[in-house]
Amino acid sequence: NTIDENEDSLPRICVESLAAILRDKNKPDELEITALEARIMATAIGKILSSTVLNRFFTQASLETAFHTLVDHSSDRLAISQSPEARLLCSIAACSETLGMLQSAGGLEAVGLIAGEGELVAIRAIQKACESNPKSIVDVDAHLSIMDALIQVEGK
Repeated sequence: NTIDENEDSLPRICVESLAAILRDKNKPDELEITALEARIMATAIGKILSSTVLNRFFTQASLETAFHTLVDHSSDRLAISQSPEARLLCSIAACSETLGMLQSAGGLEAVGLIAGEGELVAIRAIQKACESNPKSIVDVDAHLSIMDALIQVEGK
């Protein structure tokens, strides 16, 4: 199950509204949630957020494979990384108590892909996950995503 990209769908409206409500007033690119809220969201919507983000990255990778020389797809990957689903997922992943739930739902892989696009919120979530369970990060190759992001920054 994933969240439809149709902007008029109820799940889409709910996710966008939740992200807007949780937006940190001092850091508009980040969401402000407590550990309890993170655990509740991980249980309630962690799997669907993870599936949605992974599905969008896989679809994008398929498009890039088919049209790799014709179009620059970096803005499409960035749009996925900055979507409400990605922001919610990264905020949930930043709480160490949710790592097990997210890991079983593909959430750490999704956060790793987001981190690979250079999103600081995702990189911080991977860092926090590393502090409590480094093996979980290595198992999903999230450390490689962060290395890719650093190489991209260094190349600019």
